[in-house]
Amino acid sequence: MTSQTSRFSNPCSPVRNGRLGWLLALVLLPMLACSGDTKEVDPGPPPNVLVILVDALRADHLGVGGYPLPTSPAIDRLAEEGVAFTSAFAHSSWTKPSIATLFTSLYPGQHGIDRVGVQEGDDYMTDILHEGYDTLAERFRAAGYSTIGVLNQVHLQDRFGFAQGFDHFEAVRGMGALKLNKKLLKQLEGVGSSPFFAYLHYLDVHWPYTKRLAGKQDAFGSMDMVSEPPQRGNRVADWVETLDSEADLDALVARYDQEVAFADAAIGELMLSLQAMGLYENTLVVVTSDHGEGFLEHDKLLHSFTPYDEVLHVPLVFRLPTSLPEPVPEVDAPAGLVDLMPTLLDLANLPPAAQAQGQSLVPLMQGESVPERWIFAESADAVAVRSSTHKLIRFHDGRVEFYDLVADPDEQSPDTGACVDLCGRLAEQLVGHQRAMSEMRKIGLEGGTAILDEKELEELRSLGYL
Repeated sequence: MTSQTSRFSNPCSPVRNGRLGWLLALVLLPMLACSGDTKEVDPGPPPNVLVILVDALRADHLGVGGYPLPTSPAIDRLAEEGVAFTSAFAHSSWTKPSIATLFTSLYPGQHGIDRVGVQEGDDYMTDILHEGYDTLAERFRAAGYSTIGVLNQVHLQDRFGFAQGFDHFEAVRGMGALKLNKKLLKQLEGVGSSPFFAYLHYLDVHWPYTKRLAGKQDAFGSMDMVSEPPQRGNRVADWVETLDSEADLDALVARYDQEVAFADAAIGELMLSLQAMGLYENTLVVVTSDHGEGFLEHDKLLHSFTPYDEVLHVPLVFRLPTSLPEPVPEVDAPAGLVDLMPTLLDLANLPPAAQAQGQSLVPLMQGESVPERWIFAESADAVAVRSSTHKLIRFHDGRVEFYDLVADPDEQSPDTGACVDLCGRLAEQLVGHQRAMSEMRKIGLEGGTAILDEKELEELRSLGYL
């Protein structure tokens, strides 16, 4: 561990007060006495870090996001034991560039991971993350952490560059959350006394949805549909036109909600297992997502590569170890996945990454005021920039949409006519960001491409990507 002083390493800072957690009471760490003695105090063992990414999870379909249905008791409990960022956003509308940003703290326009599967002749090509970029796993491994990645995601295979820095990286396609938990726990049994950094990626909430929670449909509404959605192939766009009624859409949302509940239950089981292993108390847990889902808010189903908040607004919950000062319960200032690397390194008392484009969220966790943030995002057909109150979208065909997010949080009524000084400021920020991305791409590292095999193509089609 580095001797660098962290905001959370002051021995005279108040430690988190004890709270009842899960099924067991958490044990309080001894309070450190503060006196005039200036001798260095052992900060204790470094925290374990567990990042849980639930693919396609909308922020506003969780209890902590204000959702009225019981989709997320486990995630809500984690938020109660830590801090929830209620205005957190992905920087891309689909998985691969979002995760590349989470791993590197680089924007999609910088790391260059932006192609789903571009056809070149008879082949479909996808991007590879360049090995020259620092990743979260590499930074933690260099600090003596055991690094573990367990995931179900066709986009994130080791041959696409996402295994960089992991001692153990297992991309198991087609495996549900509960089985992924077991694989992770098996790896944790072997880490010994070293701290661990683990990345766990559930795909259960991603399309296509199943009626998984038999007997619990009443909690989310009827899941019966007149026009059954396609289960295979990219026929989603055509299927939208065949929706029989509003009831069909409600049934689709109910299926989505029960998938959220299933993933949440898996998180709850995992937390109980960490408690049983004696790991929970000293583990920093993060729950987030790579993108959300659309349910016709802008005439699109699923994430559909759009620049609107139903797709870009993601949960971001930190459950902090009891050895760290208690954070404020909620932060509504804008944050992004680009901030995750700087924040986790800061919390673990590790040096920042020179390449990082995000910033540590620790000051916000401590209730400090910070300057206005600009959050940038990209989709297939647009780029966007937002402040805490307004958003500007510039489509590649030249159209511009401006939203007052206070008056119109659902982005239903673009009002470019009202955009005078602020619109100019947002446009200036967006132009500057794009220029910086372009310049960095000129000198950046290109990871090359890989040819997708038939099994990968079939899976991408089943998920609605091709």
